Amino acid sequence: FTRLAAVMGRPELAEDERYATHSARGANMAELDQLIAAWSANFPAEELLATLHDGGVPAGRIYKAKDMFDDPHFAARDAIVKVPHPDFGELAMQNVVPKLSASPGSVRSAGPALGQHNEEIYKGLLGLDEQEIKRLHSAGVI
Repeated sequence: FTRLAAVMGRPELAEDERYATHSARGANMAELDQLIAAWSANFPAEELLATLHDGGVPAGRIYKAKDMFDDPHFAARDAIVKVPHPDFGELAMQNVVPKLSASPGSVRSAGPALGQHNEEIYKGLLGLDEQEIKRLHSAGVI
């Protein structure tokens, strides 16, 4: 917070008892958020990030979905993958996280349709036979 206060041109905030400790900042979060928001509203996003980074303040953008598709880092990490979907054609979705170099994992599908694997569960996992499945259907249980 000391670095942020300095970058904001308000180093005295770090000494202010309302903001001097983590707990104090938490107790005064709404007021502090307003101060930071008012200051940061004076900068375009990229300039603000550069200013914060130059001052040693950890910061990052809060992305909307479109931002993720356009981000070169997301592209380089294959963070968004496209998989086939029976209703939507091709569906973009998040890839496996974290992406490990020796075992990166993969997204193979968008997921099953609702109820797609019911019969496998009823018969395989639960060990139900056709007669019991029909009885449960008739009773409105499944």
